[in-house]
Amino acid sequence: VIRGRVLPGARINGRDVIVEGSVESACIRSYGDTLIQGVVSGRREGLIHCDGRFQARSASDVTILSGADLTLRETAMNCLLVSDGYIRLAGPRGQAVGGSLQAFLGVQVTCLGNDFGTLTQVQAGRRFLSSRIHKDLQSDVLKHQEVLERVRPLKEKYKNADLTTLSPDTQDRLMMVLTREKESQVALDRLEVQLLRHGGSEAVE
Repeated sequence: VIRGRVLPGARINGRDVIVEGSVESACIRSYGDTLIQGVVSGRREGLIHCDGRFQARSASDVTILSGADLTLRETAMNCLLVSDGYIRLAGPRGQAVGGSLQAFLGVQVTCLGNDFGTLTQVQAGRRFLSSRIHKDLQSDVLKHQEVLERVRPLKEKYKNADLTTLSPDTQDRLMMVLTREKESQVALDRLEVQLLRHGGSEAVE
């Protein structure tokens, strides 16, 4: 629980995240619910990703990804809101202006757009969040596979070498490369498990 505001540049990682103030241009990753009593402003830099519910008073210029229902009591201005549940701005002052709202179960909003014709996009009926995560995971897999491909020629070069005859700089470089290879292999194993969890999202679309 955070008793006051979350200021620009802050990074929060945890299970359930509760903020009793506002959030400004911060990154929050929660594996449960995220509940914010004040407003969320991103200045096009803020990102909030939660596996559970998300609730806040209002949001502007921020990306919010929610694994369950995403609820704002008032307005969403120029936001990317993505939910695998409902997106709700259904209060008396609930309004979405600009940006994009993407929800699997549906979008409920009191007022959509404004008198100036600001483009405000709404999509429903697909697991947008799972698809987005799936694509991000695939991108990470490719990055780690590229690391392993770059490491392979160096390993082949020194496969039968007597390491004690190598210069200290070469030994350090080789150890650094082998450490990076191990880290990438561990990351790939983890990513494969995550891809299996989210792999069904493509079939839903």
